[in-house]
Amino acid sequence: MPPGRHTCFRRTPTNGLGTPLRWGALLLAACASAALALAPPPIRADLDHDPAVIEFRDDFLAGDLAWDAVLERARTEGEVRWYHWGGSEDLNTWIESVVVPELAALGVRVQSVRVPDTRDAVDVILADAAVGRGLGRGAVDLVWINGDNFRALDANDLLFGPFADLVPNAVYFNLDESDPAAAVNLRDLGTPTLLRSIPWFAGQYVCYVDGVRLEPEDAPRTFVELEALARERPGRLTYVRPPNYIGTAFVQGAIVEGSGEGVTPFLRDVATLEPAEVARLLRPAFERLRRIEPFLLGGGGDGARGSPVYPPTAPAWERLLAGGEVDMACEDNIFHASLGAERGRLPGSVGTVIFPEGAMRVNKSFLAIPATASNPAAALVLANSLSSLESHLSKLELIGFPLALDTDRLTASQRSEVERRSPDLRGVRYEDLAANAVPDMHASWVGVIDRVWERWIALASDDEFVDVVARALVER
Repeated sequence: MPPGRHTCFRRTPTNGLGTPLRWGALLLAACASAALALAPPPIRADLDHDPAVIEFRDDFLAGDLAWDAVLERARTEGEVRWYHWGGSEDLNTWIESVVVPELAALGVRVQSVRVPDTRDAVDVILADAAVGRGLGRGAVDLVWINGDNFRALDANDLLFGPFADLVPNAVYFNLDESDPAAAVNLRDLGTPTLLRSIPWFAGQYVCYVDGVRLEPEDAPRTFVELEALARERPGRLTYVRPPNYIGTAFVQGAIVEGSGEGVTPFLRDVATLEPAEVARLLRPAFERLRRIEPFLLGGGGDGARGSPVYPPTAPAWERLLAGGEVDMACEDNIFHASLGAERGRLPGSVGTVIFPEGAMRVNKSFLAIPATASNPAAALVLANSLSSLESHLSKLELIGFPLALDTDRLTASQRSEVERRSPDLRGVRYEDLAANAVPDMHASWVGVIDRVWERWIALASDDEFVDVVARALVER
């Protein structure tokens, strides 16, 4: 079994207040040996680890440390370096004004390291490991992560270990592997988390329109309707350029709709399929994206590709809509339109729409501790703080980040508080969003989709589509 993997999940006894007690006999029946279950998973032996930090890790993962001991060690460490996507000024402000003071009160200084892409944080971790830096030696203590990036750390055995059910605020998450409803907390785009990360953000891909220029009832609900609208209103639509995740999500919606088979084929690892089958599943969407390209912003119109404009990020797409250059944009947050209008980034006439119907992907992103963390106790304390109900409510109310915790774990009064502090959905209902939600694709598809888009759309390759796909499969 590779380092960092183990087959048993444990349920952590609590004192009723959510504080973990030392675990004794409460292990899943699937664990054949208590001794094996209690032993922390091994960590990469080829790295130079700080022996004291290794001892702390092993004691904590074995359930042999009370939470007060973790808090005490975190104060001794004194700081935590949290790498996270820094593309949201709202989020950055919230971290500085809410998270930093909260951790300071616990004796821990938060270094908020903003990166334009989470891959940048992963590259730092991989670089540390490449020169032999192990636990207690690396630059990254905690990282906001999901998808391909989590998969990369998993593949390189660079995760701290199964901590998620050992922090006090684990009580707000369903981490029961035997319960199908827990899958969204235990699988990251198809990769089992094995409790080595804890959910922090819940996203659903939604789109919004400026009702002055495009009435919500006239907005497209499918990519078939989008193509018709693009031809009817040339130059008024566009989407973010992959591999930015918002652009990739747009293309994924086209793929799920175009395949005619829904999201099911894409929940498998793409490596299990032959290139011809992958091409069959992707072709309808990419042919449609090529057909609509001349009618996008900057396009040349019917029969002429022109110079289509693909904004590099979601904020850039938002600015195009706010400036009146396009009529629709999309984000990964159901409250985005409401918050944008409230803060003056978007016109007051903006409204959320259902698109693409039956293919609005949802996922969670996570907090993970790398196996190179210099301050793992402080990272655990920060992860626990960010997982609290009040932290989620603050993030919801102040910056409109949806809850990543499980509301069925809350009391009736707590659920009422969630409802009171939630922003307006601005034109749609929760039941509409739920009815059109689909799980995200397996992470292995992302690189393939991005590479196919680059060659087939951006470079307008004349190669056979199946050859473009086959090359992408090799390069992913």
